[in-house]
Amino acid sequence: MPYNHIAKFALLAAIGFAFSCSSNDDPKPPVEVTKYCVYKEMRTCHSTTQGSCPAGGELSDFCPYDGSSVASSSPSSSPSNPSVTSSSSIASNPNPNIVYGTPVTYNGETYKTVVIGSQTWFQRNLNYAVDGSKCNNNDEANCTAYGRLYDWNMAMTACPSGWRLPSKEDWDKLFHYADGTSGTESPYNSPTAGSKLKATSSWGSYNGVSGNGTDDYGFAALAGGNYYSGVFSANGVYATYWTSSEYIIGPYYIVMYRDRPDAYYNNAVNNNSMFSVRCMQGNSFSPTNSSSSGLGGGKGNNIANYKTKLIGDQVWMTENLDYNVSGSKCYENNEANCAIYGRLYNYSTAMTVCPSGWHIPTDAEWTKLTDFVGTSTAGIKLKSKSRWNSNGNGTDNYEFTALPGGLGNADGTFSGIGDYGYWWSSANAYYRYMYYGYEYVGRENGAATILRSVRCVQNSSSSSAPSSSSLASSSSSSIISSNVVYGTPVTYGGQTYQTVVIGTQTWFQLNLNYAAEGSKCYNDDPANCDKYGRLYNWVTAMALPDSCERKECASLVGAKHKGICPSGWHIPSKDEWTTLEDFVGGKETAGKYLKATIGWNNCGNSRSDAYKCEDTFGFSALPSGCYRLYSSCYGAGSFGYWWINSFTSRIRDNLASYHYSRDINSISYNTVCTLNTDETYLYSVRCLKD
Repeated sequence: MPYNHIAKFALLAAIGFAFSCSSNDDPKPPVEVTKYCVYKEMRTCHSTTQGSCPAGGELSDFCPYDGSSVASSSPSSSPSNPSVTSSSSIASNPNPNIVYGTPVTYNGETYKTVVIGSQTWFQRNLNYAVDGSKCNNNDEANCTAYGRLYDWNMAMTACPSGWRLPSKEDWDKLFHYADGTSGTESPYNSPTAGSKLKATSSWGSYNGVSGNGTDDYGFAALAGGNYYSGVFSANGVYATYWTSSEYIIGPYYIVMYRDRPDAYYNNAVNNNSMFSVRCMQGNSFSPTNSSSSGLGGGKGNNIANYKTKLIGDQVWMTENLDYNVSGSKCYENNEANCAIYGRLYNYSTAMTVCPSGWHIPTDAEWTKLTDFVGTSTAGIKLKSKSRWNSNGNGTDNYEFTALPGGLGNADGTFSGIGDYGYWWSSANAYYRYMYYGYEYVGRENGAATILRSVRCVQNSSSSSAPSSSSLASSSSSSIISSNVVYGTPVTYGGQTYQTVVIGTQTWFQLNLNYAAEGSKCYNDDPANCDKYGRLYNWVTAMALPDSCERKECASLVGAKHKGICPSGWHIPSKDEWTTLEDFVGGKETAGKYLKATIGWNNCGNSRSDAYKCEDTFGFSALPSGCYRLYSSCYGAGSFGYWWINSFTSRIRDNLASYHYSRDINSISYNTVCTLNTDETYLYSVRCLKD
């Protein structure tokens, strides 16, 4: 499974088709004559009264794909509840192997459909103008030719009634059909489906070789580009399609590439990335709002029906909840699975279902449990002794009996049984997970519409439902070694920061999230500030006058320079970073021991040594990426950058100096690097105790 998508998209070349809207400056004739813009790569047409078409379209007196009538006109702004109708005209078939379905008209635009095996798909990308969706390069002509780009939340609800955003399993089935194979592997990265599904035009060339496909089944995948980390990619290089399915680090999406025959999956760390949508026939699933009244069946929510166990000073249910309420489901809608694994609930429903005197565990309570049983091996000790795939069973030391119940996707499909167990916490759609191949218990944030298991914990004697920890979420996303030495927490700017003692130094365990003027959240999303902390340019981080962006300010920088850190703390120097790296084994391997155990691309304890993220000392370095003024964000999931107070005096491009930063990334694996960077970059800050 490839995870290096951020690096790929950062290297996209500006090739492919450039579109521009051309207009006819001649006076309009007294009577408007309707002509057609023919888009051969999509086998469809749009009516026009102009004398020219957007790039990619050919002006014609008739539409060759349905006799003479218009396929659709360009969409305008979308109504809140657009009507959906079917058209009876079926396109003529230029390829006798292509089986056409009934066209569908949605929001004033008609989409031809194709039957591929047992599935029916839109033959082109969706062009429904949801608020916030984009045309590549903000050019409406690109929407006409390639469809619109959507973030994942938009994509989940964008298809018309009777159609849905396809799941991972739907794409697997398409890929197997296209390359003539069968199997149950999921996700299935097909070695040849890309070449057979790509359109016969619209794809750029690479080293003189055309990237066009053979379009054997009429799917006509177009290289419409995408919008990733604030940057549009060029048409002609990539086709990227959302799925409705999630993985630990983010939703799955499909990639087809200009100079590759395969079709493969990646994961979007940032749900705000914008990709294309292909709709597939079939109703989508919309979870019902929760209700505390049971519907019958299962064990209900009477605690007397469940096994419980004292673990440390907490009392836990040692079975997954099987309380049948509206919005809950059994895996694959099979009651036998509820009897074994319990029911699956969306986030809002889960918050209401625990028995009286019990509650959904807070984030801090989950951490307390995993710390008590031994953090780095908590998964093994809490997993049941059976039902986990690939010899992934646990030892169940504490009779917690965690089972791999999988999850329910928002489109009504299910995935992961035998491989994964997922359990909600009360902390803003965060959940814990265990995997057959992992020794630890992971923590992530995901869509509240996904259905996951529930374990309830008994209320403490001091309160009916303990409040969640005031510590920021970005630290507890890591699975920290039990050998970590904690310092005294520090409250600053309304937020509490845990601290860790590493050798002779005491560090914040979190990136700073102090809202200084000019600081940014990655991709301008406040959720990323909660996860990664804020990003600062060097002058802001050092709390220097704005004039220092244009002149030398070395005289204002002290050896232990406080900057925007709280009193008694400072921006670490280059030498202090070196002291940290030396203590954990030297810069060549420090990344391995300082990186958080999850959140990094290409990272995981089940991988080779070069890819491991062990967080041995509790530093919990997160891949927060960076932000460049006048440009864009990039690198979340792959890179972490932290300012230091050292710099070199060099005048270049009207900038006074280059400033040092430390870099940990998922490409050079274990190494911690030193960079020279100018003031236009915004990086993270870690504070060090004086």
